[in-house]
Amino acid sequence: MLGKRETSRPDVGIVWVRTRGVNQRDEPVLQFYRWAMVNKREPGVNSGADDAPELPARVATENLHVPPELDLSKFDPEVTGGRFFWEDYEPGERINHPQGITIEDAEHQMATRLYQNNARVHFNEMLQKKSKLGTRIIYGGYIISTCHAISYDGLENVVRILGFNAGAHANPTVAGDTLFAWTDVLERSDLGRTDCGAMRLRLVGVKNLDPSEQPIEAKVKDPETGRESHHPNVVLDLDYTVLIPRTR
Repeated sequence: MLGKRETSRPDVGIVWVRTRGVNQRDEPVLQFYRWAMVNKREPGVNSGADDAPELPARVATENLHVPPELDLSKFDPEVTGGRFFWEDYEPGERINHPQGITIEDAEHQMATRLYQNNARVHFNEMLQKKSKLGTRIIYGGYIISTCHAISYDGLENVVRILGFNAGAHANPTVAGDTLFAWTDVLERSDLGRTDCGAMRLRLVGVKNLDPSEQPIEAKVKDPETGRESHHPNVVLDLDYTVLIPRTR
């Protein structure tokens, strides 16, 4: 555990942890930070905890792992149908992905089971009818997968994800909502290879609003308080780094 803090709710707090994964040779293969809302042993008792850790803003370039046996020098874009390579993207560029996908109850429940998530808020309609939304909530992992699938149009030649930097499941989604997405190119990183490079991207998922027809920003400022929060139609704000072939 790295730290914890109180929340506005008397029965839960936030805990930060670092998780590491190793292979059979005890070699590190995965590391990530996360924070979770956890029930208190003594609800209503304020512990005074407030030692949230300072986390890196992104995965450092030197920690981005590309398998040395991977050779992208002969990458053929005919396979993907895309024509844009590492050099073709510019930091500050916005890609509006053209596809919209409407979420169906049966599809998200099947996928959520495959993710081995059995939370009542995703499956128990009788219980959720009593909630604020009045129906089941779509699992965040399904939202990430769907928005990532939408982002293929415009990022066809991305080979793999190298790291997740930060993210927020910003607002709830229910069956019947239609998802759209855009991607902001944040930066390009030279990996010291002639066949591929890295790009840091910001994927923003939006519900029931096509950002290509009605442009919005991911975050808006409250005119009264000045506080910044996600636009009510934004459901995903994901900062991640990908591997993409170079043309030279």
